[in-house]
Amino acid sequence: MKKIIILLFAIIFVSCSSKNTITQNKQKNSLQTEKYAGVYSYGSNSTDDGAIGHITVFPETDNTVLFYISLNLGPKSYNGGALYGRLTLKGNKGVFNSSRYTYQGTGCKWDVSIQSDTITIKTLDGNCGFGHNVTAGGTYLRKNNSKPDFFENVHSQKIFFSKTNPEDYNNDDY
Repeated sequence: MKKIIILLFAIIFVSCSSKNTITQNKQKNSLQTEKYAGVYSYGSNSTDDGAIGHITVFPETDNTVLFYISLNLGPKSYNGGALYGRLTLKGNKGVFNSSRYTYQGTGCKWDVSIQSDTITIKTLDGNCGFGHNVTAGGTYLRKNNSKPDFFENVHSQKIFFSKTNPEDYNNDDY
């Protein structure tokens, strides 16, 4: 009986130790940017109620995130825009700068700050190829903090972050 009790304690000890090691390994393997994962938005869920915007954020490396932003002004014009890109962060701040998204000679440059539950974008240059009067500038509130696998583009197609680099993505092809 004494041997069975000792054996039982040994099994419990080994089991607890291995669970602790697994948890520690998961923590070591998580990315610094995972805390920013999720969906952020402003406005209501309907363009009928006014301007809306959504940003889906995917942690790529310890200092980069992939994002998809979709914007719409709502009534009367319903002008909109969408962009898939990569943002390099230093701490919780970064500058998105792309010559790929230009319109009439202006580029696309934003100052981006990510707090615990918000993303704030300040447009520094250009309209990024969005519709008339559409800008990304503003504060977006986190609606979901789950790590997304994909985003749905304006054509309701699922684009998987792990399979499609922003440099290979062309809005016209999807």
